Amino acid sequence: MKSEDMIAVREALEHLRKDELFEKALGRVLRKRQNTFEDYIRIVGEIRELARKKKISLKDASQLIVDELEKEKKDEQDHDNG
Repeated sequence: MKSEDMIAVREALEHLRKDELFEKALGRVLRKRQNTFEDYIRIVGEIRELARKKKISLKDASQLIVDELEKEKKDEQDHDNG
């Protein structure tokens, strides 16, 4: 998944409303960012695939993706500072 997509996923998790489906929050974020419906389908497809493989919810799969982004950022910072 592209880093800009991961950032959109993180933003959707941050703005997820009580009892709201993750997909709805992601759609709202992507519309605000002026992404296309095809972008939405691609991102949700990747999240669903991860959720299916790990047997977890879409929200949990999304959190794994965000955690991966945060790890990559930290590794880059450590490399730059090392």
